[in-house]
Amino acid sequence: GKTLLALINDILDFSKIESGSMEINETEYDFSSVLNDVYNMVHIKAQQKALDLIFKIDKELPSAMFGDEMRIRQIMVNILNNAVKYTSEGSVTLCITGSRELESRIILKIDVTDTGIGIREEDMTRLFDKFKRLDIDKNKTVEGSGLGLSITSSLLDLMGGSISVESEYGKGSTFTAMVPQKIVNDTPIGDFKSRLAESLKDRKEYKERFTAPEAEVLVVDDTPMNHVVIRELLKSTEVRIESARSGEECLEKQHKKKYDIILLDYRMPGLDGIETLAEMKKDTESPNRNTPVVVLTANAISGAREHFLREGFDDYLSKPIEGSQLEKMLIRLLPSGKVILSDKEVKELKPGESGTDEEYPKWLKDLERIDAGEGLRNCGSVDSYLSIIKVFYESADMTENNITTAYNDRNIKDYTSFVHSLKSTSRTIGAKELSKLAEKLEMAGNENDLETIEEYHDELMNLFSIVRYSLSKVPEIAEQTAKEEDNDPKEDITDAGMRDAYQTIIEVSKSLDYDTLTFILDSLKKYRLKDEDLKITRKIGEMAYKLQWDEIDNLAVEGLKGVQ
Repeated sequence: GKTLLALINDILDFSKIESGSMEINETEYDFSSVLNDVYNMVHIKAQQKALDLIFKIDKELPSAMFGDEMRIRQIMVNILNNAVKYTSEGSVTLCITGSRELESRIILKIDVTDTGIGIREEDMTRLFDKFKRLDIDKNKTVEGSGLGLSITSSLLDLMGGSISVESEYGKGSTFTAMVPQKIVNDTPIGDFKSRLAESLKDRKEYKERFTAPEAEVLVVDDTPMNHVVIRELLKSTEVRIESARSGEECLEKQHKKKYDIILLDYRMPGLDGIETLAEMKKDTESPNRNTPVVVLTANAISGAREHFLREGFDDYLSKPIEGSQLEKMLIRLLPSGKVILSDKEVKELKPGESGTDEEYPKWLKDLERIDAGEGLRNCGSVDSYLSIIKVFYESADMTENNITTAYNDRNIKDYTSFVHSLKSTSRTIGAKELSKLAEKLEMAGNENDLETIEEYHDELMNLFSIVRYSLSKVPEIAEQTAKEEDNDPKEDITDAGMRDAYQTIIEVSKSLDYDTLTFILDSLKKYRLKDEDLKITRKIGEMAYKLQWDEIDNLAVEGLKGVQ
């Protein structure tokens, strides 16, 4: 059945190409996500033949590009599958580099090298012909239509690219595809090989630390492979999993049935994750108004967690999904009555235990009504936690004013929205008591229960004041920490380097590119800056967390004038 389906799909693709109806649909896409999908689609076949599947990806390739994501993925999968088919032992290696054409364009060079049977010189000219299977006697057990490489060649022609091959018969082949793409985000993709290795290590070591046979989870993702990965990771937990392939399908399912948690992909055609969540919150008759919603994203960069929490998600998981992270998140967010912990489960960390290898700052233990251990687990590191509680504190005036004004005006809709936001933000920093009370009032607002709101509003504001006062020392501590870091021996930055930094900040502030901005600010920390530049870049960092782009632009312009 699978073989027949593959044959039909190939024939349909080629008939579209021959009739001229094959279209290239270009959109913005995350390159890490494409590579992750390609690996998932090919590695099982390589594993079945005991072949090493090796990915060598240039760390400096841009993280986001504009092109036909589906066809880019298809091209790589076709060439890799072809290599796996004709290789009986050894390895198949994918190597991707890039050369800049213009500032906004790159030509991806995709090399696939195998240690297979190779190609005879007389067969080279027929390699990309349709329905051609070369060396039939030697390859009579190999499945396939013979269309894969022909389709790949035609797709590359449509995309303005090309494909070539070098081969030595009996020793192996290297296929090289050249694909032009537009650059959307020039932030480097980083070390994909290491991230993939860590993910694979985690998957191999993953053992269920809980079972939850009564738990219901809805997984929303447009890529079938991602559903398979999650199902395999959770197979031993006995969690009941339902699938939706789009935001629209998610809205239909969540309206009809109660789930214990919803895993929602961020980037999908049609409604994306944020738009789907917004529509879910509008559904007043949904049984999932209080169901935790976790966003799934391949865009695991600095600031992602804060961004998604601001959008209203309860948490986020980065792709490729790691078994242990998925497990910890489910244990924390599923109803406790449905989770049966095994002996392998670690006990919940007590206040004062970070759960990380970082040293736990003593002053965090003194924060009143805040479980710093929980906050650190939510934020991932002391630096991130410090930044997030600083933002929480600095926005406290606005938070208090919003909630109080809505309460005094008896504007229940806005009041419910504001306490919902407080529920999420206070949970993030570890103010669990405040989060629970905000959740209680959010539920009351959803039910239009004015009596409960009247009864507990003052208690909420008093508890908020205690947490706020507890955090009042954080800016001073952050400043002291920054001064201590500045005393570390660092290399002086050149005027040219500082000018480049300011000019780039001005550019990214106009495009609202948060990822590149944080990358620049992190890069500047490696240098010793002049006092005025240090002051300006710190202010830019503060504005970055608040996404105040006009102020960021003005500060960068001011800094640029000072350097010139």
